Amino acid sequence: MLTRRFGRAILGWCLGVSVGLGLVACQTVRDTPLTPTKQTHEIVSPSLSSSAPAPTPVAEVTETVALTSTEVYPNKGELTRYRLRLRLNPEAHTAQVEAVINWVNDTGDSQSKLPLVIEPAGYPNGFILIEALQDGKPVTLVQDTVNVWWLQPVTPVAAGGTSEFTVTYQLDLPEIPPPSGTAKPQIFGFTQRQVNLVDWYPYVPPYQGGGWLTHTPGFFGEHLVYPLADFEVTLQEVTLQIEGTTREWVVAASAPIERTSEGTLLFEHQGARNFVLSLSPEYRLFEQTVNGVDVRGYVFPENERAGQAALEATAQALDLYSQWFIPYMRPQLSLVEADFLDGMEYDGLYFLSKGFYNLYDGTPQGYLTMIAAHETAHQWWYVRVANDQAMHPWLDEALCTYSERLFYESIYPDLVSWWWFYRVNYYQPGGWIDQSIYDYAGYQAYRNAVYLRGAQFFEGVRQTMGDEAFLAALREYAQRYDGKIAFPEDLLDVLNAHSPNDLEPIFRQYLSAYLPR
Repeated sequence: MLTRRFGRAILGWCLGVSVGLGLVACQTVRDTPLTPTKQTHEIVSPSLSSSAPAPTPVAEVTETVALTSTEVYPNKGELTRYRLRLRLNPEAHTAQVEAVINWVNDTGDSQSKLPLVIEPAGYPNGFILIEALQDGKPVTLVQDTVNVWWLQPVTPVAAGGTSEFTVTYQLDLPEIPPPSGTAKPQIFGFTQRQVNLVDWYPYVPPYQGGGWLTHTPGFFGEHLVYPLADFEVTLQEVTLQIEGTTREWVVAASAPIERTSEGTLLFEHQGARNFVLSLSPEYRLFEQTVNGVDVRGYVFPENERAGQAALEATAQALDLYSQWFIPYMRPQLSLVEADFLDGMEYDGLYFLSKGFYNLYDGTPQGYLTMIAAHETAHQWWYVRVANDQAMHPWLDEALCTYSERLFYESIYPDLVSWWWFYRVNYYQPGGWIDQSIYDYAGYQAYRNAVYLRGAQFFEGVRQTMGDEAFLAALREYAQRYDGKIAFPEDLLDVLNAHSPNDLEPIFRQYLSAYLPR
């Protein structure tokens, strides 16, 4: 995620964003037809700096096809399934939802009550409960904290057993506020140009070590931990009435769209961390195909040139990371221009701040390309290998920041020194990289330590290990914890196992909690 990451340090930022906001405010909905542009992406072979030894070649990436969760994760067994029926009224900013949760009890213990994480409940009237059922019988859903509710009492569900829970509710979507220096950027909700449904349904959190992994929101950073699940989502097609004409809202989603004979949109998202939607009547769609993956870019009309560049960077990063780490497994990846000053990753889709589009100067020396590479990397470090984002944010954010470095040295090797200065060294980052989101004194301390000093940590590890061993370790880490939730000791053990040299001095320099195992 990118969260107010560069707002105070670059002198031109405030002016650039002000100009960008002015451009946005002057735009009206255009009635020109949506014209998709589709290209086939030429594969770029990854390479490291000329001074580094060549790594062992990675197996050729084959074309991606739609897979079931059991095909993607054959050792995971049956996954919890969410069947979400959504009726959205974007003009009234409301939605009616029926969430049917076929829960698989993989906790190892019998459970007589069940937590649900309900993020919209944190907004005034954001979540209005209509009914809660277990196997067709009414149950009580009680709010515990701002975002955690409990189904209780429920008929006990034995370890390995299943039960069906149905939660019917209404969403009153909040308006996304303007940027603030004191509040975390909001993604869920609406602007005059865009509706974003993120973390919009109740979900059962993962169960680890005898407890449920739930956290309260922080002032910065992410706090949710997602287990794997299967999603089936149906959405009634949405139209917009403008001056007597009807226009269809363009839908960006985590998964490909299938139109049914009943006039609804159907989405199947298997073995996934989450499912998100973003809608606008203004989106222009651009596409590229890389290794059989349909990379889709949704952009506002005034930023089509920048949208093409963001799409190209995403396609290049997808190809690169598929070769360095493990192949991308989905048939589609969507990037959406965010009508807010933030970026955010989800499974199969990410948002990229409109500020980066507005400031694009036609070169890869800027945040548009840089953060496109960062957010694409989250499809590996957050989706494929998940982590506790509240307690161990460095496991995904530091790795994604360092993945930017891999991107630039492979695609734009002459810009690596620029990247280090512009992205990292300018800020003179300090602090332990392995604290929770609740432990840092403020946002800048969090960013500097987790993202920027985190990148310096991985650079030090790489220099100690050597390129071949370092990349082999990242590949094994991705393979071993694919579909799982990893913890710091998991990554450190893999790095130690591959390193020909002692990594403990590096660990002790950057990690406050490092203890040899």
